[in-house]
Amino acid sequence: MSTREEVLQSAPAVQDTRIDRWLLLATICILIAGGMTVYSASSPYGMRAGAPSSYFLSHLKKIVMGVFLFLVAVKLDYHRWQRLGPLLLAVFGGMMLFVNTAMNEAHRWIEIGSFRFQPSEAAKYAVVIFLAGQLSRITDFRKDWKRLLLALAPIGVVLVLLEQQPNYSMLMVVAAVTGLMLFLAGLPLTWFAAAGVTGVLGVIGLLSQGDFHSDRIDRWLESFGSMHSGTDQVMQSFIGFGRGGLTGVGAGNSMQKYFYLPEPFNDFIFSIWGEEFGLIGCVLLILAYALIFWRGFHIVRRAQDDFGRMLAAGITGILGLYTIINMMVSTGLLPVTGLPLPLFSYGGTAMITLLGALGILMNISYQSRRLDLRR
Repeated sequence: MSTREEVLQSAPAVQDTRIDRWLLLATICILIAGGMTVYSASSPYGMRAGAPSSYFLSHLKKIVMGVFLFLVAVKLDYHRWQRLGPLLLAVFGGMMLFVNTAMNEAHRWIEIGSFRFQPSEAAKYAVVIFLAGQLSRITDFRKDWKRLLLALAPIGVVLVLLEQQPNYSMLMVVAAVTGLMLFLAGLPLTWFAAAGVTGVLGVIGLLSQGDFHSDRIDRWLESFGSMHSGTDQVMQSFIGFGRGGLTGVGAGNSMQKYFYLPEPFNDFIFSIWGEEFGLIGCVLLILAYALIFWRGFHIVRRAQDDFGRMLAAGITGILGLYTIINMMVSTGLLPVTGLPLPLFSYGGTAMITLLGALGILMNISYQSRRLDLRR
């Protein structure tokens, strides 16, 4: 395993203050586009409450909080997170035991007065930080299998807590990213295949119990054969994309936001964007996300140690899965999951924690270039 000390030995100090400009540019563009769409999509809901801009101002507040966390993470050497991993997982995983607020049949939030926090959004990044730190210490999985089990045990607890909320979509994302990191760490393929089969059986078991997610899947399957359900989210999303056509109806001119499409500034915000900016706007937005993914994978390849490599892979994997799943839900290719579109949907804990994670990704990129120059 490569170590930071080996890379830095007797090298002359060279400073490179550049950050990953392409990653920063794509992030800013998506934040601006998302802010515009949140303002448009939330205005009818704000007007109904007597404050047309209330949701938008709340969204901006979360972005400001996230940008502060982003700036701190950019400046903080990412190796410090390795020591904090167990503590972060214990804190945010523990907070998941105390969720006290339900929404749409799911118990995922801690609410104290006007303050609302979703611990699982922070816990998923804590899982990535913790697992990256543990895997970077393993030199041989066959010899260090006990260390591997000790690393996976607390992650298993987090997965159980997600199942209890229930939050199956995030459970699958965390499980998939855990698998990605294990694969990059060199887990033997036979072990990896066995874990994959177990995971698939687990998903089937989860989907077979309880009515909440079974109903979502049934409605999704029915949507392919019937257009008569005028209140169905997926059908209304299709109508939005159809109205947008090639160039869209123009910023702020969506009709679906007027209570036809549920969650227009959150889960289904991609449909509002498609309605207002058309196919061309959708392609441009997808390209902006693709730029972030490309920079993320580039950072994974260039990372100077195993901790940085797996940490970058975990963060990029979460961002990628959230984006793909949300867009597939909006276009009817997956059942409704409740996952927001990263950097774009109405801000909350997901926005704040994601901007912090992108700050870590930026620092990994910065440290890699800095060490390259010192060689």
